Amino acid sequence: MWPIGHRRLLFPNLYRSSLKPCAAQPVFARRSGVPDGMKVDIAGNVFCGGAGGIYVMDAKGKKLGRIVHGQPATTNMGFGGDDWKTLFFTNRDRLGSVNVKIAGVPVPVAKKA
Repeated sequence: MWPIGHRRLLFPNLYRSSLKPCAAQPVFARRSGVPDGMKVDIAGNVFCGGAGGIYVMDAKGKKLGRIVHGQPATTNMGFGGDDWKTLFFTNRDRLGSVNVKIAGVPVPVAKKA
C-alpha cells in the first residue's frame, strides 16, 4: 500500500496487435506531486519527469535510475542536440540539460528552404 499523499506511476501493458490496454502495474512510488513530461530513447527506455528529478525505466517498467537536478519538480523534457543525446528539461523557472548515452527518438525537423 502506498502512503496517503504519494503518487504512483502506472506503466500500462499493451497488446501489440490491438493496442488495447490491459492491467497497469505500479512502477515505483513517487515522492510528492505528479508525473509530468515523458520521452523515450531509441532503446525504448522511458524518461518521466516529476518530483525529485527525472525517472528512467526500461521498456518493461523496471526502474533504471533517476536524474537528480536539484529542483522541486520537472515540468517537461525533450531530446535534442546534433546526435539527440542531450536531454533538455524544464522546471518551474529554469531550463537545464544533461548528456545521455543513448539517443532520444528523433522528431522530424523542418527543412530549410
